[in-house]
Amino acid sequence: MTEDDFLATWSTWQKAHSWSPDPGEVYAEPPLEVLGYATKPVRLSRVPVFGRGLAVVTVTRHPVDLMSDAVGLQAWVERIGKAVNGLHPPWKSRRPGAVLLTAVQLTPEPIRGEDEERFKAALGHWTGTRVVPAAIVRINLGQHAMASMMAEGLPRDMPELGELIDIWAGDFHRFVPMWNDTED
Repeated sequence: MTEDDFLATWSTWQKAHSWSPDPGEVYAEPPLEVLGYATKPVRLSRVPVFGRGLAVVTVTRHPVDLMSDAVGLQAWVERIGKAVNGLHPPWKSRRPGAVLLTAVQLTPEPIRGEDEERFKAALGHWTGTRVVPAAIVRINLGQHAMASMMAEGLPRDMPELGELIDIWAGDFHRFVPMWNDTED
């Protein structure tokens, strides 16, 4: 699968599930190349004022200065958190609550079985903003492989995130278990 095919699949999913696309951007320092965003308002609680939030899916390239270890993934999620918070600051948003982030990384590095352990550290990592990592997906288009994990406790009214990961799982060979069952 080429990058253009992958992005076309993602674009089709955005339209089918009424997500709003935002164009990507490139940050020079620290390096981060965002290929695109998709956003959708979400309800995080039954209390109207406190329950408003935003779900964001971000597709990026693997930053050249970061390793694929747990520390590198945490730094990558932190960079995305700052980019998303800058794109959707709380004072300009009608949804000032938390932002649930699904971070997708297109990487040239091989997908391995131990990626799941690395994801656990990044999913539990605070980004320093109101952005909360909800899911992490790493895809190697050349290897035709992916690894992913979703945090427990995602809102029940957001099944489309699981569907998106399932669509990609059908297109790629290896698949690391989607749910983080080890949280206490």
